[in-house]
Amino acid sequence: MFDNIVFDFGQVLVKFDEAYMTSRYIADEADAALVQSVVFDRLYWDRLDAGTITDDEVMAESKKRLPARLHEAAAQVYYNWIYNIPEIEGMRSVVEFCREKGKICYLLSNICTYFAAHSDEIPILSLLDGCVYSAVAGKVKPNRD
Repeated sequence: MFDNIVFDFGQVLVKFDEAYMTSRYIADEADAALVQSVVFDRLYWDRLDAGTITDDEVMAESKKRLPARLHEAAAQVYYNWIYNIPEIEGMRSVVEFCREKGKICYLLSNICTYFAAHSDEIPILSLLDGCVYSAVAGKVKPNRD
């Protein structure tokens, strides 16, 4: 039997929904779609996950691709996405069940240093015994190295 359980974060413990996160700050659908396509572009997020680009660099590059009227909204979306990731129904119970059975529970996630720095603000993570964040570790998964 297993003694250690490893969870991923987005789409496992929480719902990572870019449209939802964007719509919390931008009501106009066209503006929201534009900001979403820029702020959550894999061009940036893959590098964020790897720890090879900073938040300031992401915002500077994003602003180059957006009209000035959307700069503040884009920053709100970017710096607040971590507060707009609802827990997936039932996953808190799964983690609690594993813990009750004496399992050691970890998080292993491709995620940025901004998230790692604010991870204590994510309630479900308090149930875990440890967390490994790709940007902090300098390795993304999957990776054979």
